[in-house]
Amino acid sequence: GINSTVILLILVVLFNHPTSAQNKILNLRYKNEIWKVWSLDLNAGLLSFYGDVSTHDGNYFNKLKYESGPALSLNITKHFSRLFALSGQLLVGNLNGLNGNVSFEADLFEYNLNAKINLFNLFYPENQGRFGLTAQAGLGQFIFTSEQVIKNEGIITTSKHVARVPEFVYFLGAGTFIKTSDKFAVSFDLS
Repeated sequence: GINSTVILLILVVLFNHPTSAQNKILNLRYKNEIWKVWSLDLNAGLLSFYGDVSTHDGNYFNKLKYESGPALSLNITKHFSRLFALSGQLLVGNLNGLNGNVSFEADLFEYNLNAKINLFNLFYPENQGRFGLTAQAGLGQFIFTSEQVIKNEGIITTSKHVARVPEFVYFLGAGTFIKTSDKFAVSFDLS
């Protein structure tokens, strides 16, 4: 009767769902090829900051033009699946700022560990495309050298600071990438 039909329907749903879920999880795994599970990334971009000396926090393009400097980073990433990865990053860069008669320039060296999740593959596990959206979170330390310049009625005063103890940093960010070949991609990250 109706009870046996309901029980049969529940059994079909219970036994079918794990098979479907397992199938999607398997699709997120990489094959055992070294270039699929490890990657080495070299990045170039701009390094900027937000703070009390910053005057362009409200205008992103002016911030990049007036309060940013060149930066390079090297990432070594272990991909646990097409969904999740852990990276170690080394970053070197320069940034500067000007607020009235006070300006500064700083050289920075940072090392961090971060986790990334591929949001596109999270929502579309069958995705085999060349496009991805990522979210990342990480923590690390940085050390810097800065020089402050104060111009006051024709008198220029400079002071230099060399950090002796690394500063702690944590960050959240997002990015996107487009694979141009099996082993090369162009990416944009903001954190």
